[in-house]
Amino acid sequence: MKRNAQKTTSGNDPGRAAGTSLNAGLDYRTIFNAASNGMAFTEFSSGRILDVNDAWLRATGMVRENAIGMVACELGLWADQAERKACYAELESKGRVVDFEARLLMKSAELPHMISAQFVEMGGMHCVLWEFRDIAEQQRTNEALTKSEGQVKSLLAASEQSRRALLSILQDEQLAKEALRAGNALLQIASRIGRLGGWSVQLADNRVLWSDEVASIHDMPVGYSPSLEEGMNFYAPEWRARISAVFGACAREGHAYDEELEIISAQGRRIWVRAIGEAVRDEAGTVTQVQGAFQDISDRKRAEEKIKSQLEELQRWQDVMLGREDRVQELKREVNKLCQRIGETARYPSQEEQQ
Repeated sequence: MKRNAQKTTSGNDPGRAAGTSLNAGLDYRTIFNAASNGMAFTEFSSGRILDVNDAWLRATGMVRENAIGMVACELGLWADQAERKACYAELESKGRVVDFEARLLMKSAELPHMISAQFVEMGGMHCVLWEFRDIAEQQRTNEALTKSEGQVKSLLAASEQSRRALLSILQDEQLAKEALRAGNALLQIASRIGRLGGWSVQLADNRVLWSDEVASIHDMPVGYSPSLEEGMNFYAPEWRARISAVFGACAREGHAYDEELEIISAQGRRIWVRAIGEAVRDEAGTVTQVQGAFQDISDRKRAEEKIKSQLEELQRWQDVMLGREDRVQELKREVNKLCQRIGETARYPSQEEQQ
């Protein structure tokens, strides 16, 4: 990658373009920044960074203004340049990279990551969308379970976090149209990668808007948006009171929420989801809209449940083996007592003698 890349101008800055509202209610940055893994857009020809999400900034400890326009080599993100070259070679030969394991330097710490990337077109520019997933915790968990019994090999999903999205103001009408088209394409790519979508509710008439990915998670056709009551009824019966309470508090008092609950899709599938909501206020401070992100987290829940089950099984085996050992020692003592009664030498040494 070129090292002398210049800072992007405001006209080509995808961070500004991505701030345009999508479909009169959804915002590109809401989706981009709600992703729990670090994500970045780079220009393919120069390698310069065009935009990064909040998770990327938290992981690297960098400030957005210091990252935009730089290249990875200048920021010192790759711990091993051979891994960087191999990753780029795979991207150029296959057009995408899926779960490439490499070591990255995050806040001066060398951590293992899974890296995915693919080419995207943005405003006529040939770009690359990167996703960085920290697998350090996953590796530590797998190593601990393997050391205990040599049986447990599971994945731990990285903890997920949400951040508020910032809306950018575009004064040029033509630039706004171009940004909207680019935002649509980028939103679809980010949504597919993270099984993450956006939604909004206009409180004046309870009009609900779902992104295509949210509809897909519910097993509903693309373009479908329910009434507020229909949307609430997708939640499993035992979770409806909770989602009604937190949504109501957000709509009335503006309290944001971040919940993990279960829905029952149109095809009858139980799906674990993460529902994030935040209030949108008018100039008078009145809450007029609730919007947020919606993500399918079933894979992470299954991984957590598998690890929990394996740990419980290990505990049961430990309890059984400890119980057997105590019973064996008790039987040995009984045999020694019988030998003593008939005048024979004890057949088994005592625990004190064994020590």
